[in-house]
Formats: sequence, structure tokens, C-alpha cells
Amino acid sequence: MKNLLTLADISAANPGHSSNAHLYAVLTDGNRLVLLDDRGWTSGFGGIDAQTPDEVTQTAKHVVGPDGTVPGESQAEVDRWYWMTLVGQLDDAGISISAADLSALPHEVEISERLLKRLKV
Repeated sequence: MKNLLTLADISAANPGHSSNAHLYAVLTDGNRLVLLDDRGWTSGFGGIDAQTPDEVTQTAKHVVGPDGTVPGESQAEVDRWYWMTLVGQLDDAGISISAADLSALPHEVEISERLLKRLKV
């Protein structure tokens, strides 16, 4: 496996204020396997137009996880569950990797052209 990739784009549900983020595992042959496709965020004052590319990159990495804790769980437990869930998805696709190796992969963010055109430069 080559790296993790998050694709950030404008959300169709609320194109002025919301973005979505899809997390992929990028395989050595360049193919992408979807790991998460249900993440996103809503921008506050100024909407998408007030965000910079750096802010989108940081936010996109944050929203694809690992998640924060809930009462009664430690961050280590949440992190372990998150990485093991992704490892399980990859295993189902016939790709074997440990949670430690998966979490150590580089994580890149790609901002869609239509989102990039809306961002503050």
C-alpha cells in the first residue's frame, strides 16, 4: 500500500457551507479503495469562501479520524478501534496490513478543483 488519501469536495447538500471528505487507501498500483465516505464538515461564518487550502487540508484530515473520545473510552481505545476497523475493510478486500503499518502510512489530502476555486487564497 502506498498511502492514505482524503479527497475533499463541496457537499451537494449545502454547497455554500459544507464540504465532504472521502478517505481512500491508495494501492501500489495506483488504484484507490474507499475506506470512509460518510465524513464532512460545515463551515462557519463566511462559509467555504472564507477557508484557505491549508485549513481545508487540516480539517479534512481531522474529520476522517480517528474520532474523539466518548465518556468511558480512552483516546487509545478509540484509535485502536478506528485502525482495526479500517484494517478489517482492507482485509475484506484481500489486502493484508497491520494497524500499526496502516497508521504509519503518509496521509495526503487532495482538494477538488471546484472546492479549490471557492477557497480564499
